[in-house]
Amino acid sequence: MGCLCGRQSVVIQGQKFHLIRQIGEGSFSYVFEARDTADNHLYAIKKMSCHTNEEEKRAQDEVENYQRFSHPSLVSLLYHEQMQYNPNSHVTSIIWLVFPYFKNGSLQDAFDKQTKFTTRVLLDLFLNVCEGVRQIHEKGMAHR
Repeated sequence: MGCLCGRQSVVIQGQKFHLIRQIGEGSFSYVFEARDTADNHLYAIKKMSCHTNEEEKRAQDEVENYQRFSHPSLVSLLYHEQMQYNPNSHVTSIIWLVFPYFKNGSLQDAFDKQTKFTTRVLLDLFLNVCEGVRQIHEKGMAHR
């Protein structure tokens, strides 16, 4: 992971973002730290490159699942946009997801750094995680 060569930008729902650096990677996606050119705020932007109809369906399902939830214990999807590509190319579409950016990283990042937490903070974190999982289960979904 690291910085991007050149200044890459993307427009999602009419908002222009400069992609600063890659901060994550999945099976068919990349996550970038990005800056909104209008308000200068930082966001996390996930780019899902879909090569098959199955991947496109999985990406669309992910968008729909994020849209089902609005809870402080769950990450909110702020914007999204699907861009169609030439069906003869290896990429059929790209789906962009915009999330809040957390400058301190994830809870997993804190554990990986062996951050010391007080018992009270650990209990609060545990309760928030449980509340998020409860919200997901109430919608008939499972979290992996």
